[in-house]
Amino acid sequence: MIYPGMIRTPVVTGHEFSGVVEKVGEQVVDLRPGDPVCSEEIAWCGSCDACRAGQLNYCLRLTELGFTFNGAHAELVLTREKYCWPIDALIERYGGPRGFEAGALVEPTSVAYIGMFVKSGFRPGANVGVIGGGPIGLAAVGLARAAGAGRLLAIEPSATRRQLAMAMGADAAYDPRSLGSAGMTQAALDETRGRGIDMWVEASGARGVIEDALASLARDGTVLLLGLGPHHAQLDPVPVIRMGTRIQGSMGHSGAGAFGSVIRLMGAGRLDMSNIVTTRVTLDQAVGSLGQLRDREAGKCMVVFDAETGG
Repeated sequence: MIYPGMIRTPVVTGHEFSGVVEKVGEQVVDLRPGDPVCSEEIAWCGSCDACRAGQLNYCLRLTELGFTFNGAHAELVLTREKYCWPIDALIERYGGPRGFEAGALVEPTSVAYIGMFVKSGFRPGANVGVIGGGPIGLAAVGLARAAGAGRLLAIEPSATRRQLAMAMGADAAYDPRSLGSAGMTQAALDETRGRGIDMWVEASGARGVIEDALASLARDGTVLLLGLGPHHAQLDPVPVIRMGTRIQGSMGHSGAGAFGSVIRLMGAGRLDMSNIVTTRVTLDQAVGSLGQLRDREAGKCMVVFDAETGG
């Protein structure tokens, strides 16, 4: 199993989605049939110690749509009102299909938003590096540019994803296989005139990158860990102590109004995550398309149910 998080089987997959409300329960207050919405996939309880402390992503009773209960790769999906966010602003800006695609990308974008702005205290003018060009990494690039990054570079072996990183606002995008023995450490120092990176966003989960990120940090810099995967790190604590740097972990997209902030950024035209969609398939084509994604040369593959509405 590639994904190292929570999962139960059998389960209907699909956790990054948007659509139109078909029907509401008797206790639903703010949503009506026909409303365009997206939804959080983290099903936080709201009553455990973590939730009551505002740490929804670390809910002690956490379950996940598309992983532990049935998700959005279906014609209908069931979720609670408290996890839904209206995306009228996205439909108004981008129109039907594209607006719904942007809505489906609020979830991964909010993962990067929580890590960068809530957990790690991003500051405008910071030099930012992003490792990994999947949807979360590309969201980090777009958010960093929208929030006023100084120098912004991406590290990604896929040529397609390097191009997408540049389109999302990166100043430079490197294939780590072409960087030689000094690797991304030297590239980062060259890109920042020797200052180093103020915030590395590690969104790949790849082996061997955490040490290079630490070695190229500016004073008081942060390595933000978002990617789940096989990576391990051998850490010499002395440079961390002397430089005042830190490793910050972050999981999830819930809380701090992240979904609302991301929707407003997209609706204002500051961030267009629909640009990373490179492949669109129908629900019937979805399983067959998985094999085509193994080389990771695609950006975001989007399952589209209705060509008219983009749902």
